[in-house]
Amino acid sequence: MASGARMGDSNGALVTCSLRVSKIEFKGLDHTPILRIGWLNNEFSVFTHWKRVDRRRRKDGTISNTVGWKTSLMKWIPTTSRTLTLVLFQKVGGTESPVGYRTIPCEQIFDTSTQKHKFYDLPFAEMKASVVGTMSGWVRVDSQEPTQDSSEKNWQSGVCSPDYGETISTASSTTPNSVDMSIDLTLEMPKEFYVLISEREVFANVLEKHKDLLKKNDFILNTIIDADPRLFNGIPIPKSFPNALFMELGMLVDNPSQDGSFLWAMGSRMDFNALMSAAKNMHNALKTFTPQSHVVDFFQVTHE
Repeated sequence: MASGARMGDSNGALVTCSLRVSKIEFKGLDHTPILRIGWLNNEFSVFTHWKRVDRRRRKDGTISNTVGWKTSLMKWIPTTSRTLTLVLFQKVGGTESPVGYRTIPCEQIFDTSTQKHKFYDLPFAEMKASVVGTMSGWVRVDSQEPTQDSSEKNWQSGVCSPDYGETISTASSTTPNSVDMSIDLTLEMPKEFYVLISEREVFANVLEKHKDLLKKNDFILNTIIDADPRLFNGIPIPKSFPNALFMELGMLVDNPSQDGSFLWAMGSRMDFNALMSAAKNMHNALKTFTPQSHVVDFFQVTHE
């Protein structure tokens, strides 16, 4: 985290605050990673759902790479807070990597509750490999009576203007599914940030991690390389077999039989061509690889 960025002070009165990241735009990005935003502080953190970057060609021939969310994050924050901290994460197998962050000054929002303070094209810090990301959206205090201050204000590196005409769009006790978020009570501000990688690189990293297992169970790579139709419906995974590989590939789903087992299945949004390419490279690499540990062999019996 850059010098001067603060996570927020735990002292002072608490107010309910809503924040929406309506658009993130990237320049210098040549693939479509799966991303989410985390709104972090020392007490607890909330996150958007995972979304894939949308890559499109504009009418003028240029390429746009954007992602955004239609619903808001909501949390309690102390009125002594000076900044809000947003971290951008990439989904990498069964884990996530922080790839950038942004702090937003927030002192002014406590004087104009229920009023949206918009921000435009705020650049993320710590992004790697010449990729530039900018963020637009709004933030608002929800739990206080509105004031009549209608003056427009500027925020660093982008314009923030209040908007009185828009309504609350966060969750209530009767609409628990309307907020696009999850909660983590333990996550701290990342100390290291990583380059955005392509989905093929994500798959390659996961396969590399499980080389011993793949060497012993060559059926797994062969099934991917052959685009086995059974992957569309799901291949049962015996309970005795470790399922971490399939989980990290995003291919682990519950078995409809409800017996506590899982299926190995192709995800509806995954780039299967990228997975096939990574699998072919790993298949070639394993020809000269000797496993370093004993691993379970189940597909030889179950599927041959």
